[in-house]
Amino acid sequence: MDPGKLRKRGSILRLVSDGNNLAWKAWKKVYLTVKETGKKNLFSRVGIGADGAEIMLREQPLTLNDAILWENQHYFLTDIVKEGIHPVYLKLQSARITPKTVTVKRSEIKKGKNNAPLREEKTVGSFPGCVTEKYLGSSAEDSHIEREIRLVVVAPKAALYQAGDIFEIEGDRYRVMVVHLLEPCKNEYEIQRTVDD
Repeated sequence: MDPGKLRKRGSILRLVSDGNNLAWKAWKKVYLTVKETGKKNLFSRVGIGADGAEIMLREQPLTLNDAILWENQHYFLTDIVKEGIHPVYLKLQSARITPKTVTVKRSEIKKGKNNAPLREEKTVGSFPGCVTEKYLGSSAEDSHIEREIRLVVVAPKAALYQAGDIFEIEGDRYRVMVVHLLEPCKNEYEIQRTVDD
């Protein structure tokens, strides 16, 4: 690797938390190169992939919990490989995505008037999620068509939520149907909402 090729300026992003809410913050400016691979990067195990890119930069503390920001594009890291002897470089495989703010709401049953059960919804946190499609299904009901929209939200590992929670994304509400927590650096949530056609 020719160090002179690392001419572009980008940022390493780290996740920060205020207790309930997670957000990406620029941690360090770096010189790098970014090359589109022309292939889909399967950053999600259960969703559709995104455009892939290969990023090269000098060796430094970096994990799959981090991300790269270059030319206002967010790159979700999926693999890190060391290259060279001295100096050592990092070759990153990534998916170019646009994170969306996911606000998480949860319902609780409390006692209302005359001890009647009362459902209350409260916001329990927010995080930057990578949203991708799972699949679209439709079914005929009565005289109209209902369409189920099923998406997958890939979240930072620190975003721990449960089935039944509501994810609000750009004004739309989705119910968390399936939770996948086994990956070491991310969680995946299958979400769904039903709309009338």
